[in-house]
Amino acid sequence: MSEHNRWTNYETWLVNLWCFDGMAAEDGLVDEYYLRSVVEHLIKSNSKAHSLVRDLATAFVAQVNFQEIADFINSQIAEEV
Repeated sequence: MSEHNRWTNYETWLVNLWCFDGMAAEDGLVDEYYLRSVVEHLIKSNSKAHSLVRDLATAFVAQVNFQEIADFINSQIAEEV
């Protein structure tokens, strides 16, 4: 595992960028379980995706540090308020 753009790893950086970039104070504070459920829902809700693609996405997401993303989002929200 190596650092990427000051994030724990590439997977964490990319999931934050694609799924949570721009989350605002009106969205409220978040925790790692909420963020994980959002991403898992995105993967499962794409019924057109081949099972291989879903399996690869699930393996990729397993490497994500959702606590790090939650801490980052919550600190951004605290700065906005």
